Amino acid sequence: MGKSRLEFNNPNTQARLRKEGRGYGTGEGYQSWLQTRDVASKGKSTRLKGWRTGDRIVNVLSNLELALFFNLEWDPKVSDYRDQFPLEMEGLANTQEIADMLGYKHPQGRDKKTKTLQPIPMSTDFLVTHHDGSEVAYAVKPAVEVNLEDTDRPRHVERNWEKLEIEKKYFALRRIDWELVTENQINFILARNVETVHQEWWTDSLYPYTEADVERVNEFLFSLVCSETHPLKEIARECDDALKLEPGAAQQMAHHLIARRRWPVDFSVPYELGGILRLQKAEVASC
Repeated sequence: MGKSRLEFNNPNTQARLRKEGRGYGTGEGYQSWLQTRDVASKGKSTRLKGWRTGDRIVNVLSNLELALFFNLEWDPKVSDYRDQFPLEMEGLANTQEIADMLGYKHPQGRDKKTKTLQPIPMSTDFLVTHHDGSEVAYAVKPAVEVNLEDTDRPRHVERNWEKLEIEKKYFALRRIDWELVTENQINFILARNVETVHQEWWTDSLYPYTEADVERVNEFLFSLVCSETHPLKEIARECDDALKLEPGAAQQMAHHLIARRRWPVDFSVPYELGGILRLQKAEVASC
């Protein structure tokens, strides 16, 4: 996260954000504690809808967070994710106590009016809920920002670890798994593939076409996709002509079928718009 545009160390600001409902709720009813308009992020700051969040906007504050988000979208075990989740909503006593226990300074900032240092609420990048009810928190950092093996590491790297240790302990006390995620743990091939089809998950993105049109396209394309002999773009163009659809419509509906996991697509390999769509071999027999 870059420099904040809001005074998160100001108790009045914290109270206002809590009154807005920031950090509360689940699923479609959740509101991110940190939002893209609040902070000057490092990298790609993005607001987008998630497949499991209805009309709620998900706030991601870096390229790595966005890549992890697309990985979570494709994970069938995930039922919900709360982005920019606050570690303490009713005050800072808990995280401050953890910081004191570990011998670290709690994150703080200088109040513009009083010129005194005030504690800043901490948050984690994603708190993920699985269908079995288990939860896991993810803190996302570039590897260079947490590389303690570098003998010439700057002080801010050690400071990053101190804050991460506070965060890890916070979730340990709540018996919630916590993981540090760097670019070394993210499947970027999967992230790029999911990003390609992400928007077509929603039926309204196919307007003026309907689910009935999707079924017509599915019936036309499915056996051709299973043959893995022709690029999807090519057979989708044939489908447009055969079903008298607007150019590109069948491709969009194919992406809808992929995003909804109606087709057994193998997203461990890159998917190129002009390439052949690869399938999961264990499921090809059902084609």
